[in-house]
Amino acid sequence: MEKKTGFSWMGLIFGAHYYAGYGKIPKAFFLSAISGFPLIGLIVWIYCGRKANSELPVGEIDFKWGLAIISVVIQMVSSSILMKITGYA
Repeated sequence: MEKKTGFSWMGLIFGAHYYAGYGKIPKAFFLSAISGFPLIGLIVWIYCGRKANSELPVGEIDFKWGLAIISVVIQMVSSSILMKITGYA
């Protein structure tokens, strides 16, 4: 099977959570944590869209939903902390 190349719409839509589901745990959790900052989050999603197909084993291994959900929780916690610090909560 040939490796996918080019832009990944799934990477753009799901960002760091897409990386987590394919087992890139340290990178995914770091990207999730910094995605709590609005402008940085936008940059992270664009980065994931551009790099997901070349960096992830899409179609080679099964997607792990549990890891993706943990990534979502990490992003929610970092967003909550950011809102508390900045006074938006």
